[in-house]
Amino acid sequence: MGGSLIIPFRKSFLLVILVQPIVIIIIGIFINTFEGTRFSVLVFPFNITVLSILFVLKLREGITSLIPIYFLPGSPEENFFYHFNRTNRFKKFRYLFAELPFFGKWKTSQGVNGKYTHNNQWRNALDFIVCDENGKEFSGNGNTLFDYYCYRLPMVATIDGVVVKVIDSIPNNPIGKINVKQNWGTTIVLNHSAGLFSSVSHLEPRSA
Repeated sequence: MGGSLIIPFRKSFLLVILVQPIVIIIIGIFINTFEGTRFSVLVFPFNITVLSILFVLKLREGITSLIPIYFLPGSPEENFFYHFNRTNRFKKFRYLFAELPFFGKWKTSQGVNGKYTHNNQWRNALDFIVCDENGKEFSGNGNTLFDYYCYRLPMVATIDGVVVKVIDSIPNNPIGKINVKQNWGTTIVLNHSAGLFSSVSHLEPRSA
C-alpha cells in the first residue's frame, strides 16, 4: 500500500499507518473462523483491506492525491520514477494518459522512421508483435497467419475517444507479402480531443 500498489507519496505512507488498526480488528473478528483450517488468518484481512481501499480510491479517481498503480508495477522506486517522469513528459495531455492498445507483453518490431514501411506519412507508426520465450514470433514454419502468436489477439483503445474513421475491408496479406498501397490494413482512428488522435491498424478484416 505504501508504494507497490499505490504511487509512493507522503499520504500513501500515512495510509499504511491508518490501515494497521483496521487489519487488526478484522483479524480479531475472523480468528475463530479460520482456527483449525489450513488458511492463514492473516491472508483474508490483508486482501479484504487492500482491495477495499483500492476500490475506494478508484471511485475517488481525480479527487484524491493517492494514485493506485495504473501500469505493470515494479519496486516502489520504479513506480515513483515512472509516474512522475510520465506526468512531466506529457503535461500538455495531463488528463489523457495513453496506454498501449493491447494486453500483456509485446515487442516492437518496427519503430518510428522504420526502414520497411514507416516512411513519410507513416513515419510515426509503431509495429508490435508477440514473441515466445525464445524470441520467435510464430510457431511451426510460420507459413500461415494462425502460426503467429499475435494473430487475432484483442486490441483496445489507447485512450477514451470517438471513432472518426474505420477501414474494415482490406484483406490480410499473404505471408511474406506487403500491400504497399494499403499497408495500414484494417484500421480504426479515434479522436481523443485536445488535437490528439490515434490509429490502430493491421487488424483482422471486418473485425472493427
